[in-house]
Amino acid sequence: CGGEHTPNPIASAVPLQATPTFNSSIQLTAVTTATEAEHTIAFLGDREGHLHKLTRGFSGNTATCWATFATADELPSFRTNSQQHLYVLSNSRLSKVPVSSCEGQTDCQSCLAVRDPYCGWCVLEGRCSRKHLCRRHSQPNHWLWSFEPTSGCVAVQSLQPARQSRDQQTQVTLSVGRLPALAEAESLSCVFGLLPPGPAIVMGTSITCQSPVPELLQPMQAGSDHMALPVSLVFGHVTIATSSMTFYDCAAVSRLNQSSQCLACVGSAWGCNWCPLDQLCTHNLSCPSQHIILSQRVRQSRLVPHQFSVATRSSAVVDEGAVSSCDPGESLMCQWYDKGSPGSGTQGSVLCPADGSEYSVPVYLRRGERRIDASPGLRIQLYDCSAGQSDCSQCRAVPAEYGCVWCPGSPSPSCVYNQSCSSTPEDSCPPPQITQVQPVSGPLEGGVLVTITGSNLGMRYQDVVGGITVAGIWCPPFRPKGTRSPPGLSAALSVVCELQPSGKQREGPVQVRVGAAPPGRSLQVFTYQDPQLLGLVPDKGPVSGGTRLTIRGRQLLTGQKWDL
Repeated sequence: CGGEHTPNPIASAVPLQATPTFNSSIQLTAVTTATEAEHTIAFLGDREGHLHKLTRGFSGNTATCWATFATADELPSFRTNSQQHLYVLSNSRLSKVPVSSCEGQTDCQSCLAVRDPYCGWCVLEGRCSRKHLCRRHSQPNHWLWSFEPTSGCVAVQSLQPARQSRDQQTQVTLSVGRLPALAEAESLSCVFGLLPPGPAIVMGTSITCQSPVPELLQPMQAGSDHMALPVSLVFGHVTIATSSMTFYDCAAVSRLNQSSQCLACVGSAWGCNWCPLDQLCTHNLSCPSQHIILSQRVRQSRLVPHQFSVATRSSAVVDEGAVSSCDPGESLMCQWYDKGSPGSGTQGSVLCPADGSEYSVPVYLRRGERRIDASPGLRIQLYDCSAGQSDCSQCRAVPAEYGCVWCPGSPSPSCVYNQSCSSTPEDSCPPPQITQVQPVSGPLEGGVLVTITGSNLGMRYQDVVGGITVAGIWCPPFRPKGTRSPPGLSAALSVVCELQPSGKQREGPVQVRVGAAPPGRSLQVFTYQDPQLLGLVPDKGPVSGGTRLTIRGRQLLTGQKWDL
């Protein structure tokens, strides 16, 4: 290995036998060694210009190649200089290569992950360095060697309590492994988030801090009842270890669950308690009015609605016996809550979105100023009968539980809630009205789809089966293959039917009959046509295509354009 550059020939009369600790498929051309932290490190060069850095593993039987660099064509020789750099000589150049790059690692985890015998984490200085550059490297846990298999960063193993009410300041204990010893005049600090540091008391591997005063904690995010703050153990300006602590707000738990404040409070993950006389969710074990429901210790009677029918401007109906704690004859107030604008009884209003006919809000009962919890998820489903129901068929297609009826009252007939209709609701709908037919022509063979648009065209698919004719020919509602509920009818808005064959050219209106009502007749006339080709120009073209053709004939525009 490098024999041509060695002053004395490498030779022996006695064979030398040894177990190799490293094998290379490429011929090695140069070798040198260095000592770092009482460990021998070998630098090997090969004919392909690669520099290998090896050190003997802890088992002693093999060597670990922990870095390989491509430097030049062939490395016939190199030397070390003051244990800092390696001078690498190739056929065309001389390179100065650092033996390590510890300073490129900015945190403990990345420093230990490089597994470089030159590198280790200097804990109190917060940097990755060689051992002799860490001022207290000789003291335990001050310099953590990256090549040691059992080496690990200083870490918070446990934090007590891990969860704390934001309304209370408490003592926090951190258990920290691999904590380096400090001088008598030195100290550590605890930092919660971006708050100012506080003193830390060290007793062995345990560190005690005070949580922040409630006034210093930032507000909770909207819609949340807790927040997590990082807890950092700091030496001067160097962060030694970091954990996380959760601060919760029991009052926010009840605010976020308006219809079941007590149940949400005592069932929360934060161990909150409920003060029923004060309507207060608190972390304390006592209430201003003494009576308290402790977290998850008392099974509460719930308001379970066996029947719940609600519509716009209507009160909730709760079966008898649903509230076991009520006095006979006592009146309860039904209250709903809609984003800060509550309503109660049959009074108040809910602002519904303009783009829909359905809207739901939480609901609960109230005795005086005290709430009675409802089951989790209990909500009023509000429905506006007039939204989107422009004709009788659409109105009657609304599910019966919403109570919508077609009211013939003044100033014009409309879809309203049954109790809001001042006259007798219609039991049947007016005859269908057809406003548009597309297309207005089709081939004698049929097969094209005809879309009929209008009003009062039926509520269900079955309403128009057998009731559609096109130019006197029956046109069945379109039923795609493999579907149970065909989209041939869209609740009184439109009907799609499949044109049937006709033995001859004919024309006539489109008719739709729903039940016993007179049929609706279109003003447009549908024509059965027989398209005929008369000519094609040009009649020749290149194999590659691209030629535009002009087709001449009669009645070519039959059906829709996309049917051609």
